[in-house]
Amino acid sequence: MSVMNARVAIFSLIAACWVLPGYAQNVQPQSVVPPADHSQSIVYWQPFVVDPLQDSRVAEAQRIFSVLLRAWDITRLEPALHVVNSSEGPWAASLADGNILLSRAAIDACFQFGRTRAPHLLAFVLAHELAHQRADDLWHLKFFRLAGTQTASVQARLVEGLGLDENLVDDIAKREARADHDGLVLMSSVGFDPYQIIDDKDFFTAWVESVWGGSCVESSSNRGVCRDAQNRALRTRVQLAEVASQATLYDLGVQALVAGKHDEARRLFTIYGREYPSRAVLTSLGTSYLAEAIHDYRSLLAKGRLQGLDFYYPLLLDSSPRARPQTLSAVRGSPDGQLPQRIRNLSAEANRYYDRALRLEPGHRVTYLLLAVSHLLEGNPYLVRGVLQGRYIPRFGKDAGASLLLAMTHALEGDNAAAEQQLAELLRTMDSLPSALPRPLLVYAAYHNAAALAEMRGDQQHARALWKQLAARSSGGEGGLLFRLAVARLATQPGAVTRQPQTLWLVAGARPGERLATSHFEKTAFTRGKIWVNGTPMDVYRGAAGARLVVDDTGTVRHAWQVKTGGQMPAGVAIGDTVDRALKTLGIPTRHLHLMSGEYLAYDAIGLAVHVVGDTIDGWFLYEPA
Repeated sequence: MSVMNARVAIFSLIAACWVLPGYAQNVQPQSVVPPADHSQSIVYWQPFVVDPLQDSRVAEAQRIFSVLLRAWDITRLEPALHVVNSSEGPWAASLADGNILLSRAAIDACFQFGRTRAPHLLAFVLAHELAHQRADDLWHLKFFRLAGTQTASVQARLVEGLGLDENLVDDIAKREARADHDGLVLMSSVGFDPYQIIDDKDFFTAWVESVWGGSCVESSSNRGVCRDAQNRALRTRVQLAEVASQATLYDLGVQALVAGKHDEARRLFTIYGREYPSRAVLTSLGTSYLAEAIHDYRSLLAKGRLQGLDFYYPLLLDSSPRARPQTLSAVRGSPDGQLPQRIRNLSAEANRYYDRALRLEPGHRVTYLLLAVSHLLEGNPYLVRGVLQGRYIPRFGKDAGASLLLAMTHALEGDNAAAEQQLAELLRTMDSLPSALPRPLLVYAAYHNAAALAEMRGDQQHARALWKQLAARSSGGEGGLLFRLAVARLATQPGAVTRQPQTLWLVAGARPGERLATSHFEKTAFTRGKIWVNGTPMDVYRGAAGARLVVDDTGTVRHAWQVKTGGQMPAGVAIGDTVDRALKTLGIPTRHLHLMSGEYLAYDAIGLAVHVVGDTIDGWFLYEPA
């Protein structure tokens, strides 16, 4: 095969088989046909890029891409996404300069399969390209770009011995299969549902039929393209069994951590991490230890065995990354000056995993903050300052999250006046400061801790004024949860934070802990899969309406969750409602979890976590609180 033919074959396959010529559409005034010279950089494509501020669907694609990038675990700078107008229909491709291209028509093609599935389909298309970038599958293009700048004699020496023969195309086809597999893993790890690629109708065949406007079965034209799509769908369906099992284990680990079952969470994260190691898994393992240490702290505080300020420590559950806040009284030490050895051990394990995560991905800002929180929890201001002032701020600059933790460090050192002053400054400036912490978590922690310091010096009036300020600002743009939390702190006699529904919450007629007869699954259309947890087989039942059940070998439901539209919930809250509807109906949650795929409102009293994406309810899961 000639060098030029190899170049064309390489790009055609690395473009992920998403280039589908012949797609009929209304071309925008300025559009471009992919050039014959595929080594073009983003400079060539820049005039055709669509501004996300002018196109809501392009903005949605960029949002999905930003979520996927949270699982970017290598030290190389992450790629950038550019949506372009193109007369060649739906396609996606990776460029050798680290950019990813997506045609505007590809977004519309995904939305043809419905608003519910579209984000997941787009996530897979983009995750496939990210998988190519992570695997450095574009070295061929980089090489040919380099070779193209040399003289003819130098080029001849460069290509000599490369083995550009028919085996090269087979090798790249294998890279495509791997990118399908890794793309499914990547999208699953950040909260997208891999089953959306296969459920109802396989995505690849449906994509091709949408392009050609007919059925692959009935159409006599372009049967080769349809056959390739069908073969790829079959291959991906086989791969999906393994990927979905691993993704399920990770999600089950998150659910166990939410429920306070720390040992079970670590067991599930470890099983997942051995197959798919990543910074996110290491951080989640560290957070499981930190969450357990916080639980022990709170128990000791309630018994009066530890003393300190009623501080709010921002604890983040990092699911690539997912974030989880917890409340805790700031501890200066126990009455005898000694911290329990168990808490020291838990904190040491958390720090060990956070350090390993940072070695794998030294540019991940949230993990630094988690490490600082762990050192705050164990009462070590020197290590907190070492992380923040020695590592975080020199690398990223001072931001609102670092300012919050440094103010808490002043209080840990006994300088409450400096802590109050720094928190007051943060309250004045935090709207203009960047923050790696989720904005609602930052706002609440800043107000909560400032009020705690005021209460400690006996100024109840100032503390109430701070809670009123939070209520005033959150009644508008900050969201209903912060408003309700502030009002609850102002109440003289706070009532129950969770309102009990009149009917039990169920997923496909079941709850965790219940034993189901085989006939239960025969009455409803379920697709059945299997996972193994430490040698124990469990069945995963997948309902057509998005219900998910994990059942052990005794028929007992271990996990139950809902991933897409499945009717109205018992409490009168439906998927698609605003988050404010859930807050009005259910009350204040026990915890507010910031996850990478959205947020969760966790209600321990009823064993429910409502999944929120943006301002909309996107699903929920049930759990048995520890």
